[in-house]
Amino acid sequence: MSATPLQSADADPGSPSLVARVRGLGPKSFQARLTIALVLLIAVTLTLVSVLVVNRLDDYFTQQQRADLETRSENVIGFVLTLATQRICDTCSMVTLENKLNPGVVNAFTDEDTQQFVADALAQANVRVRFGTLDPTTDIPVFIPAEQGTFELPLRGVPREGQTQERTTVGPKIVSAGDASHPYTVEVTLSNPYTFRAQALANLTGLLAAIALFALGLSVAIASILARRFTTPLRRLTETSRALAEGDLSQRVSTAEVGAGSVELAELATQFNTMADRVQESVEMIRRDRDRSRDFLADVSHELRTPIAALRTFNELLKGQAGTDPEDRGEFLESSGQQIDRLDWLATNLL
Repeated sequence: MSATPLQSADADPGSPSLVARVRGLGPKSFQARLTIALVLLIAVTLTLVSVLVVNRLDDYFTQQQRADLETRSENVIGFVLTLATQRICDTCSMVTLENKLNPGVVNAFTDEDTQQFVADALAQANVRVRFGTLDPTTDIPVFIPAEQGTFELPLRGVPREGQTQERTTVGPKIVSAGDASHPYTVEVTLSNPYTFRAQALANLTGLLAAIALFALGLSVAIASILARRFTTPLRRLTETSRALAEGDLSQRVSTAEVGAGSVELAELATQFNTMADRVQESVEMIRRDRDRSRDFLADVSHELRTPIAALRTFNELLKGQAGTDPEDRGEFLESSGQQIDRLDWLATNLL
């Protein structure tokens, strides 16, 4: 038994391919295709430039934000150290040898007004402040928080105009303070701060989008003008070719109008006009030859008609009464011979 291979319905040779279907959806004229190609090229260029600019702006604003947050951290640390020093005596220890925080510092940082000032005014972020000491026994100093030495200062204030809350964390920033007999360490961490980065980036992105849309619209107009500039000479060539095909051999392409498109189109128009001139000359030559042939045939027809008419007359006379008279018959036969010689001369000159 022989097996018959199965053919898929998609393999129908009569069905158009996907590429052909997609091409069928596009414009058919060269001007429209050229316009779309130029617009797409400009659109891709604008998109790539916009993405690159936004990326660079994002990096720039991120650096500015990082510098601003570092400044806020330093301000918070300076305020924390100043406040902690003011609330206890200079000779007292902030952190005891048992790594406990001085009660005066605890009272200072549990105050609602102080927390609100630090979080809302100085940091504009959630702040975590930890007091403690550094472990000197390790190669890399390790921060050890003191008992009751951690304070969470939540951000309660509303953002300023143009600010948004960033989901980021800055720190921890560790600063050692005190003297040799009473050393201590402060650790400050900022989280979820209010910044201008997102709003500034959004404003500039919107501005870039508006500029890109304006440039794209302008590119559509310019691309349409350029496409028309290139396709108008081709249209003129097509119209002139159609006129020549319909018999109007006087039509020519204006080299000045076509030359505005490009040098190549100007050369094409010049060669086209040269071809049209030669075609017109050939047609006029054929017409002159045809007229001469018509005149020649008319002359030949006229010259042949005279001896033929004479022969027909002599033939009719010979069939009548004149055919019985030897003298008349001889005269007619002699005249018929002359007409036959004339026909032979005409035939010889015609060939």
